[in-house]
Amino acid sequence: MALFYFLMQEIKKLEKKMPGSDNPFEIKKADQIDDKISDVKGIDEIREEIDDLIKMIKNPTDYTSKGAKLHKGVLLSGKPGTGKTLLSRAIAGESDTAFIYVTGSAFDEMYVGMGAKRVR
Repeated sequence: MALFYFLMQEIKKLEKKMPGSDNPFEIKKADQIDDKISDVKGIDEIREEIDDLIKMIKNPTDYTSKGAKLHKGVLLSGKPGTGKTLLSRAIAGESDTAFIYVTGSAFDEMYVGMGAKRVR
C-alpha cells in the first residue's frame, strides 16, 4: 500500500512538470465582464440574431417548454482582429453568464496532442 501511495505521488509530480499540463482556459465570471453589446460596432446586420441568442441564454425554459432545442455553442470564425472575442465577451456580459476563453492552438493541443504542435 505504501508503494502504491509513493508511485501516485511521483506521477502527480511528473504531471505538474509536463508541458501542456497547465490549464489553457481563462474563465471570467459574469460579474467580471465589463463588455456590453453597445461596445461592439458594425453588428447592425446581425443585431436581431444576437438579441435572440441573448434571450435564449437568459431564459432557456421559455424555449424548451415550447419544444425548441437550445444551442450547444456558437462558433465564430473570421480573420484575426475582426472582433470575435469582443463579440463573444459582450454576449456573455449581456446575458450574465461566465466567459471561457481559450486560444485555437491550445484547444487543438488538447484534442490533437503535442504532435500537432511539433508539426507546425
